Amino acid sequence: MRISIITVTYNCVDTIEETLKSVLDQNYENTEYIVLDGASTDGTKEIIERYANKLAFFESKKDKGQYHAIQEGFDMATGDVLCYLNGDDILLPSTLNTLNTIFSNFNEVSWVTGIPGFLDKENSYT
Repeated sequence: MRISIITVTYNCVDTIEETLKSVLDQNYENTEYIVLDGASTDGTKEIIERYANKLAFFESKKDKGQYHAIQEGFDMATGDVLCYLNGDDILLPSTLNTLNTIFSNFNEVSWVTGIPGFLDKENSYT
């Protein structure tokens, strides 16, 4: 099962690298990761560019806002499952394997949402 993850971001220099790593470090082969940046001016774009070769698609351009950019990402996604992850959020380890298990075994499930957690300044998860 192919899982497409869309991250749209704008000026998230303090958090975007952890977001990217949390997706790219998943132990799930069939991932399509699309990152759309709204022409950040704080160094976000430069961080994303360091990971661009591991992304299915990356673009940095002025957009029409967060929701329009999310829709653009969903429109280009090719996955069986579509996921949106904010530029200041992370996936916990094995998230994509868990999604695959859920959607493969429970046909009645059409929507899954995560439980919010928070990282403090020391990267401790709550």
